[in-house]
Amino acid sequence: MNSKTPLPSLEEFCRLIAHELQLDEKLVRPQSSFIDDLLVDSIRMIEIMFRLEDMGFSIPPEKAWEIKTVEDAYKCYVEQYELASGLREDLTATKPAGAGSA
Repeated sequence: MNSKTPLPSLEEFCRLIAHELQLDEKLVRPQSSFIDDLLVDSIRMIEIMFRLEDMGFSIPPEKAWEIKTVEDAYKCYVEQYELASGLREDLTATKPAGAGSA
């Protein structure tokens, strides 16, 4: 992911998802469920993830299973963006032995 790319707003991200799914933008809201509201099956979800990755929106495959709504996808993207930009520390990284214990 190119951390120089400006971070889109949630509204812009919703428009992007609507475009990728070829849906009316009014149907894609932050709380929209990919499965229940947008009728996205698992294969289509993987296609969306690859397409977003081609556009510079990186979402790790292990995180993809946690994504239920458009807002979940956006939050995951923001987290990855901040990690790539150095704005957030990766708390999942392995800590050295004894680190963080009190």
